[in-house]
Order: sequence, then structure tokens, then C-alpha cells
Amino acid sequence: MPNHLHDIAIVIENANRDLAPMLKEQFEAYQIRVMKEPEHAHNLLIIEQDIEEQHITSVSSSTTPRQYQMTYRVRFRFQAANSKESISSATVTTTRQLTVNSNRILGSTDEENTLKHEMRSEAVIQIIDRIGHHHL
Repeated sequence: MPNHLHDIAIVIENANRDLAPMLKEQFEAYQIRVMKEPEHAHNLLIIEQDIEEQHITSVSSSTTPRQYQMTYRVRFRFQAANSKESISSATVTTTRQLTVNSNRILGSTDEENTLKHEMRSEAVIQIIDRIGHHHL
């Protein structure tokens, strides 16, 4: 992380609310204070939108969907306090494969929820990485 990145506020516009605590945890691991009020922060991370998609990639002989490709996209921007955008609107993407077992529908639902959480976590890491490697 850049040395001068001491504090940040996270603004969720149109995205899953789970992202904020996940981002907060990662920033705090880098000793970056997360401010509750954007007007008190020197930097803003604005999560503009997130999108979850599922596409069928395989069907069974009875034409029941068996495998899906799950995609999660997060569009964000990073802005320094002087209102100059440091990272204009950018997107990170994660994907996973989900196999549905018709004999274990409940297990498949749990697996899907776990994969969605993993995808959000990976997106958070990608966002932090982009900010860390961007020359501010």
C-alpha cells in the first residue's frame, strides 16, 4: 500500500453490503484507518455497482442444468481528498464453476453461497491490489 494512504472511507452505492466489512478488514490489516464519515477521510473508495451472473455450462441427459459458471463483477473508483479521481471507474471480475447435484440440493445451495462469498472476498483483494499498485 502507498505510504501516504493513512485513511479511507468506503462508500457503497449500488452493491452488496457485505463488501464494506470485507474491505474494512483488509484495509485495517494494512494499518489503514477506515473512516465512517466520507467527509472526514483523505481518500474515498466508491463501490459503484456489483453484478452476479450465472450461465449454464452443462446439462444432464434429462436437460436439467448440472453446471454453471458464476461471475461476479464489481465496478469501483478511488478518489483522493482533493476530488481528483486517482482511479476512474474500473471493474474487477471473479468466476467460479458450480456443479449441481440433484441428489443433494441443500448441499448445492450451501456450496453456491460459499462460492459467492469466496468471489466477493477475491474481488475485495483485487480492489485492494489495484489501489496498492496505482501510482497516486
